[in-house]
Parts: sequence; C-alpha cells; structure tokens
Amino acid sequence: MAVLYVVIGVIILFSPLIFNLYVYYDKESKRLNFGLYIFNFIKVLGGFIQRQDKGIILHYKNKKAKIFNTKDMGKVKFKLKDLSMIEVFESNLLISLPINETNLNLASCLNFTSNFIGPIIKEKKDFLDLKTNVYLGCDRQAKIYFQLKFAFNIFTLILLLIRVLVRK
Repeated sequence: MAVLYVVIGVIILFSPLIFNLYVYYDKESKRLNFGLYIFNFIKVLGGFIQRQDKGIILHYKNKKAKIFNTKDMGKVKFKLKDLSMIEVFESNLLISLPINETNLNLASCLNFTSNFIGPIIKEKKDFLDLKTNVYLGCDRQAKIYFQLKFAFNIFTLILLLIRVLVRK
C-alpha cells in the first residue's frame, strides 16, 4: 500500500500542470485585471491591481487586498532567466487603440515588430512563442488584453523556489 502512495506522489510531482493566465488593462479605469486558471476551468487566482501613492495594491478576493511598497520591489531576487523552466505553449497580445494618425503608425510598427522579431526570439529562447495582434477600435482609451498558456510541474516549481531563495 505504501508503494502505491509513493507512485501516486511521484506522478503528481512530475505531471505537468497547464495554466492559463488572462490579463486585461483598461486605461480609463486604471486597473490591471487578471485571472489564473488550471486546465482553463479551475480558477486559482483572480482580481485586479491598482497603483496608488503607497505602492501597488493587489485585490485578490472580495474585500481582501495586499499592498506592495514600490521601494521593496527592487529587493526581489527573481530573474527573468528563471522562467526558462516554464514551457510556454501560446501567448496572444491584443491592443485596442483610439483611431488617429499616431496610433495607426504605432499599430503598423507593432505588427511589423511582432512578425519580424517574434520568430527570432523563438529561435533564441525556445520557451517563448509570442504573437501580437493589434486591433484599432473606436475606444476613447487604450485597452490591452494578454493571454498566456504555460505548463510546469510541482517539481519544477520547487526547484524555482529553491533557486530564488538561495540566491544572494
């Protein structure tokens, strides 16, 4: 019976968990809304982020929030290369801008950059697969929607936490 528990534990430890992260920013409300789901239907975390004088406020449940002081943000020992342990399957960036001459130029530059640089980044950093779609709408303010689908297992998460905590 103990062997069965060990086998189940090893399977859970090394089985990939597929996450979907959805982020939406509306300049008019000045909020960054987000949702994190496992297998695209089990909600892990959701809420919104607002910036205020004291720092960044993370609202993650009804009437529950956490304040992060902007002065303490530089003390985090997390580095971007740590994300190479995570397998990214898909990412989409949708931008809605008010229609004017400046935004038309910006939209064409974003499309060119994403179509030109995206495959180069994919070649150098295999874990990144970026796609950008720019939509010009009749919105008064800019709106940004980002969707990311990635996977990792619990063992990888433990290694990542150890790497960040041990770093001096």
